[in-house]
Amino acid sequence: MIDKSRGGPALQKFFVEAFNGTLVTDFWGAYRSVMAEDNQYCLPHLLRELLKVDEHNRGAEWQAFARQLRR
Repeated sequence: MIDKSRGGPALQKFFVEAFNGTLVTDFWGAYRSVMAEDNQYCLPHLLRELLKVDEHNRGAEWQAFARQLRR
């Protein structure tokens, strides 16, 4: 579907009923309104978000968690 917006109203036009599958998205908040069987964030987007957190959180606990998550 082509729409001038990727906000909630455009998504509601496309997803008129629950999506029977795994919806893989970036972190755009409007996707949280879509009813889907399962949701997953796009892994490259998730890894970019981890890099942003790394810039501000150098604690040992965070570093251990981030290392596990990257594996």
